[in-house]
Amino acid sequence: MASVSKSVLVEHGAQQMFDLVEQLDGTWHFQSLAPTACKVVFDLRYEFAGPLLERLIGPVFNHIATTFIDAFVKRADDMHKPRS
Repeated sequence: MASVSKSVLVEHGAQQMFDLVEQLDGTWHFQSLAPTACKVVFDLRYEFAGPLLERLIGPVFNHIATTFIDAFVKRADDMHKPRS
């Protein structure tokens, strides 16, 4: 079984980030670093039907996980940015 693990440091509290996740597959971890910062780790596990499919599609899943967590952070930035 293959897996992807990504992490990122963000300028939002762990609870704020957690509140953005409900109906997703995979495992999310939110490690509080300070009241206004946390480390977000997204683990995605997957398995393909055979080695050929794994070689063809596997690298795409790494890109998807990276894009997914980047979009997640952007959404948090949009929702929780200070209002001027």
